[in-house]
Amino acid sequence: MLAELRRKKILPPENRTDWNKRIFQSETGELTLDMQKQKMTVAAPRLEGAILKQGQTAELPVLRVGRLSVPASVAAASLKMDETLKDASRILLIVSTNAFNTDMTFEDETLFCCVNPGELPVLVESVKGDITLKTTRQHAPKVYALHLDGIRFAEIPVLFQDGTLSIPLDTSTLEYGTPFFEVIY
Repeated sequence: MLAELRRKKILPPENRTDWNKRIFQSETGELTLDMQKQKMTVAAPRLEGAILKQGQTAELPVLRVGRLSVPASVAAASLKMDETLKDASRILLIVSTNAFNTDMTFEDETLFCCVNPGELPVLVESVKGDITLKTTRQHAPKVYALHLDGIRFAEIPVLFQDGTLSIPLDTSTLEYGTPFFEVIY
């Protein structure tokens, strides 16, 4: 079937789909699922992201995620419809880890079968990792941690050099847990 899709030019020649390696890519090339590595990436003009296991990395056209201390989903999106991620003046960065109720327990480490649903409050797992974004912008942005309602509560220290924003993230140092960050150039 894969050969037929290529023959009919439904899948372009550069498409990475490879049944034997268990790599599947959408016809646009924007979505890639690597079954062996248990990793998924998205690379579109305004949004890039990855679902990663602990210790995995992702290298996308604009977004790079260094080794993470825990499994996480990381995504960056331009908040302006007319700006690509690389050209964006405002970016929403999401670094989403596991979140569990207090005292919640599972049958085993797969987290497939919940034994005890626990109770509030919900505990969000902290994460350490390096996130970089390539940009056409010429100056360092401000990066803020956001409450769940979008209100800024802490400025995040960053490095900026030669069109690359580096965010050495450690959410355990924040007063409040959050998966949301705003980048403003």
